This record gives sequence, C-alpha cells and structure tokens, in this order.
Amino acid sequence: MTIQIDSQLRHLFRERVNNRFGSRQHGKIACGDFLEEVFNLSQEWLKKEEWSTNPELDTARECRIEMKRHIKDNIGLRDEDKSWFISDFIWVWLAQQVIVFVVGLIVEHYWIIIKNEIKTE
Repeated sequence: MTIQIDSQLRHLFRERVNNRFGSRQHGKIACGDFLEEVFNLSQEWLKKEEWSTNPELDTARECRIEMKRHIKDNIGLRDEDKSWFISDFIWVWLAQQVIVFVVGLIVEHYWIIIKNEIKTE
C-alpha cells in the first residue's frame, strides 16, 4: 500500500513550517519551492516502499532518520540551478532544520500506517 501525502496535510504542514521558519533569514525561500521539493522527496521515499521490507525500522526515530537521509542525499542543497539556491552557510543550516521539522511531521502523522505495513511483510 502506497502512502500518499494529501494536499490538505501539505497545506497544514506548510503553515506550521511557515510559522516556525518564515520570519528567519531566508525563511520565505525555505517555505516556498524548497519546501515543495522536501514534500516531493518525502513522497518519493514513501512510494518506493523500501521501508516496508526493512525490519530495522521498528521505531519512528529510525524511520525519520532514513527519510532524512533520502532527502538530504537527493535534494542538492548546494545546487546552483535550483530556484531556491542561496550560497550561504546559514541557508544550508536553515534548510536542514526545515527537512528535520517536515520529516518529523510526516512520520508523526503516518507512523502507525508505516509500522503496520512493516509488520505485515
């Protein structure tokens, strides 16, 4: 079963990210195209369902770690061609904080479904 991050949930998460990071330096960029890319990579990780055959993902913490790894490996924080790119170490720090926050929200919301999917395998 593929878990789908629905649009209402994305909207709710977007509001929470904006409340938490929107007023910081580069916060508006973090809450725009970058946030959408984080959602898309999270959805990609859920769709691949590699987690469903990994018995080591028995806690929400381990699940968050694996999802964050997937996002950080695929997002390219220093890719100058991205619309949200800013060559600034503060941006990289903020971007990583946004990833951690969003992954936490997603795993918190879907953990029971993920856990049940892992157990049925």
